Amino acid sequence: MRIPIPFLSLFSACGGITAIHASPLITEFMAINDSSLEDEDGEFSDWIEIHNPDELAINLGGWHLTDDSSDLTKWTFPAVTLQPGGFLVVFASDKDRENPAGEVHSNF
Repeated sequence: MRIPIPFLSLFSACGGITAIHASPLITEFMAINDSSLEDEDGEFSDWIEIHNPDELAINLGGWHLTDDSSDLTKWTFPAVTLQPGGFLVVFASDKDRENPAGEVHSNF
């Protein structure tokens, strides 16, 4: 049985600029999360892990995450800094929480 993988995309709106360092990566995602990672509300939402493979910190403010190829700016990251080698979990909970001091939740 083949299970379709949802479309996920991570990109910056600064398209024509040549980067002098690496870009953040989607390194893992959990669809149909029913027990692996609980959010601050005690709920098990799907989640997406973002990784900074670079040696410099990356401010994700202005980067976008989407699950819809016709809406590439569906959700915009808050101004959260991802440290070198760091990881960030974004819950795909439809809660749309952009508090960089707390958990980050997308609008899908």
